[in-house]
Amino acid sequence: MGTEQRTKPWTMTEFEQKSRSILNGLGNIYTVPIEVLPKPTE
Repeated sequence: MGTEQRTKPWTMTEFEQKSRSILNGLGNIYTVPIEVLPKPTE
């Protein structure tokens, strides 16, 4: 969102839609089953 080239300012509606999208620049949270994580070594 911050690197998108624009020729005019965002409208409030555009800003709200972009800020809630998965490509908003804040990173995405994923879930994985705990079984696939490596076991700690002792």
